[in-house]
Amino acid sequence: MPKVKKIPQRQCVGCRTMKDKKALVRIVKTPEGEICKLGQALSMKQALSKLVDKIASDPNHVGRTLVICHCNCKERAEKVKEQILAKCQVGEILVVGAGGITTVYANDGGVVVAY
Repeated sequence: MPKVKKIPQRQCVGCRTMKDKKALVRIVKTPEGEICKLGQALSMKQALSKLVDKIASDPNHVGRTLVICHCNCKERAEKVKEQILAKCQVGEILVVGAGGITTVYANDGGVVVAY
């Protein structure tokens, strides 16, 4: 009997459903306003790490107030805060709960970072 190949599954941070790993991509907005594919996330930890690296590479973040908005996941927001403090030179970091329009961009467990 042939062996059935297992297809890796990942959870979409937008809709929180399980999907094939190859079906998920990560997108970002460039400084020119263009939306492009940043890379394929392998895990939440890697995705957040790449997010922090992207912020650190942007010279506009230096000295600014950075807001991390979480949707029912303060622990994840605090981890992102620790990574940002270690790699970035922001003036102040605020961690707030999601509400209003931010809930459109971050479903349960998601985070939104703005500066």
